[in-house]
Amino acid sequence: MGWRHKGRGASAPEVEIDGLSDGEREWIGAQLAVAVELAQRFTGDTEPVPSLERLDETLRRWRSTGEPSDPDVDTVVNALGIAYGEHVRQQLRLDWVIATDEYGTDLALHGQPGDVVIHPANATAKRVVAGDEGFFPSLYAAMAETVGALRRQ
Repeated sequence: MGWRHKGRGASAPEVEIDGLSDGEREWIGAQLAVAVELAQRFTGDTEPVPSLERLDETLRRWRSTGEPSDPDVDTVVNALGIAYGEHVRQQLRLDWVIATDEYGTDLALHGQPGDVVIHPANATAKRVVAGDEGFFPSLYAAMAETVGALRRQ
């Protein structure tokens, strides 16, 4: 799903959480700007952070261009993944962080209570590579439900 709960159990992976550097914050801002540009280009309109539905439509129309190479898949995944993450961050009151675990280091969202760690760009990439479409609203709903349950524990 693209999220992990840090957890306290013996089998839960340890996650080190670090704040963002100025450069990492700038990169997030740049990706959000690209998401806005992509949404405008492929849907004709957008919001300051494209809506979840608009992210789906942008992805669908990008794919319908035949052999989508402009922009390339990495650009689309990064931009839409960060825009999706920004929705999650705002609505679920999480913070952008750098998370390091046994799998490596990645940009993530983290929050308390529940010690929640979410990897929105990774979740987006997995679905784009698999050919999924129309997943942003349902993915958000599933994450919101899980985060809510963790916070109630």
